Amino acid sequence: MDNLWLGGEAGAGGATIVGEGTAEDISDYSDRLSIGVGGLARISFTRWLAARTGLSFTTMGTRTRLTTTGSTGETLLSYLELPATVEFSYFKVSVIEPYLSVGTGLGVNLGCRTTQGDDSGDCSRQTRAIDWTVSAGGGVAFNLPWNGRLTIAGHYRRSLISIDDLEPISDYKNRVVSFTIGYQHNLGDLVDRVRGKPRPDTAGPAEAAEPDQDSAEAPE
Repeated sequence: MDNLWLGGEAGAGGATIVGEGTAEDISDYSDRLSIGVGGLARISFTRWLAARTGLSFTTMGTRTRLTTTGSTGETLLSYLELPATVEFSYFKVSVIEPYLSVGTGLGVNLGCRTTQGDDSGDCSRQTRAIDWTVSAGGGVAFNLPWNGRLTIAGHYRRSLISIDDLEPISDYKNRVVSFTIGYQHNLGDLVDRVRGKPRPDTAGPAEAAEPDQDSAEAPE
């Protein structure tokens, strides 16, 4: 279990919808706030290679402005995501470990809400139930002395298929640029702490054994 890490991550960034479709001829799209929070599991295969997965809640969407009337609005999409990424640590300096990551993920659409001017409505039936994404990024991990890891990272994520589910289907895709901070703890260390067994790096010096008085040799 020493190569398995459990933890959590949270972050924020900018999300928008990109692609080509009939609505883009009458609307301008810009970034809106995207937030994400979730748990993760990371397994290290070698010093340079690791994989991670988890479960997270993420918001996406876009801001819109109609070029015909000038009114502004927003589309908010909420997803429950299951990511799968591979991490490459290319070098390590003391406790600092930079890394690159690539991966993919599946998001279950939890709901869609749109507003335009004074009007608002539910757009869940107009968007696909599943969003398949690809991601790339990088970050820095700080290896802490108590078998923990603090991570700061940046990610670029984009849909591989259109999120539109309304005929005729337009080529609309989510795009998110985000920054995250996370913490991971070694599972082997957690198990040992629960059992009350000290780790080798935290164990105190062994107490010197006192000599047995009965077995001590008498002076000549």
